[in-house]
Amino acid sequence: MSTTVETPYMRPNLDNQGEVPPVGEIIYSPDVCFAGIHPIGNFQEALKQPESYAQAIENEAFSNMDNYVYLRCKNGATKSVTIQAQLFAVPKNKSMFPDAWVPLSVDSQEEKEGNITNVIPAMQPGEIGVTEAPFIWKSPDTESYSLIARLFSDEFPNDMPQSSDLKPVYIADLLKDGLLWAQRNIAEVKFNPNQPYMKKDISLNIPTDSMYQKSKWLILLKSHKFDTWDIQIQASRTDEEGTEIAMERRRMEEQAILGTYVMSPGFYSRVSIMLYPTTVDVTVADDAYVNLELYYGIPTADKEATEKVTPTVIRVLDASDFKKH
Repeated sequence: MSTTVETPYMRPNLDNQGEVPPVGEIIYSPDVCFAGIHPIGNFQEALKQPESYAQAIENEAFSNMDNYVYLRCKNGATKSVTIQAQLFAVPKNKSMFPDAWVPLSVDSQEEKEGNITNVIPAMQPGEIGVTEAPFIWKSPDTESYSLIARLFSDEFPNDMPQSSDLKPVYIADLLKDGLLWAQRNIAEVKFNPNQPYMKKDISLNIPTDSMYQKSKWLILLKSHKFDTWDIQIQASRTDEEGTEIAMERRRMEEQAILGTYVMSPGFYSRVSIMLYPTTVDVTVADDAYVNLELYYGIPTADKEATEKVTPTVIRVLDASDFKKH
């Protein structure tokens, strides 16, 4: 006989509404929301909407690129609950061995080692919750994977399972009595032939004390002595209107507009800059650099007036990065 859990829970399939032991497919959880290389705009609200909750979010996975994953759950408890979340990636043929699970990092302004624990903010009874930030799956190889999600808190403990070669762990065993675990298999990671020579992550921040509320910001890409290189840009979050902050691979120019984006005080995104050489020479001059410049509003057509605008300059990389590479 099945029972309904009284905890936050992730569904093993779309038919499940918190019942254990679950029936049907259990390795394609719709609450492990796989976005691929394109982040979901306003994800915390979008993924909890009824039409979104009623479907699985599945996009293609690519090697040599960051892929983004979000977790959601429903609160089956009778009171407000906040819960922590982790996500692991493992080659599918090793999914029954927790020692092989690799924790994915959380997209956060705190770029510290071991930042692998996300948070699903307070949910009222029956409410759907979504992690505060995306998980970032960095440059997976071209094989089949399992993504394994874990919810836990002091109130709802959920210890990591232990395994050995003699006693593997199966997701079905973890789900018999509760739904604090979920699995989402990725059948294929597509090969991306663009293997960057260098990849650098930077933080794009709009200060919390900025006087500009929900303003349009123009982002300009400037480079010096990088004319024999290609560049590609990828960001972990869209702007506040769902516009993706990205640039397809193209030849570096001294000046290029990345785009105009709506960003409020406190806005944050990780921005990945990928460089590809177009010649056999992968050295750069000592005074070479790549910058991002942020302008509030759009510079005017009047060049003299534009030059009087003081941008926020973010140094992306320079010759010192190549010396460390």
